[in-house]
Amino acid sequence: MGAFSIIYAAGNQVFKAVVLEGVASSSYDVGFELLASKVGKVFANIIGYGIFTFGSLIWTSGKFRHSLPVDYVGGISPTPVMVIRGKDDGRVPSKSFIHFMEKVKEPKEVWIHAGRHTSSFSQTLGNTRIELLGF
Repeated sequence: MGAFSIIYAAGNQVFKAVVLEGVASSSYDVGFELLASKVGKVFANIIGYGIFTFGSLIWTSGKFRHSLPVDYVGGISPTPVMVIRGKDDGRVPSKSFIHFMEKVKEPKEVWIHAGRHTSSFSQTLGNTRIELLGF
C-alpha cells in the first residue's frame, strides 16, 4: 500500500520523479487475489463483496471506498514515473497492473524483474537480469 500513498502525494507535483513497486489499479484487486489464493475465486467474491465492501460501507455509514490509485496516477504527469514489477507477482493480478499502466502518462518506464511482489531490491543484489520495458 506504500505505492498507493506515493501516488496520492505525487499529484501535488512536489517530486522530481516517482518510483513505484508492486502497484495495482485498486486495493480490491490485491485483496481479491490474496483471498482467492486461500479460498478460491467463488468464495473470494462472496467474502470480498459481501463482507469487506458492503460490511465496510455499513460500518462507516456509507463512507468506505476502496483505494483507487488508478484514478489519480494521471495527475502525476509531467513527473516521470518508473514502475517495478516482479514476473512472479502473486499479489497484483496482471490485468490490474496493465490497467494501471494504461493510465500512467508519459514519461514512464517499467522494470520487470525475475522475483515476486516487492522483491526487486533482493533480486537486483544477486545480478539478476532486469528488463526495462517501454509501456
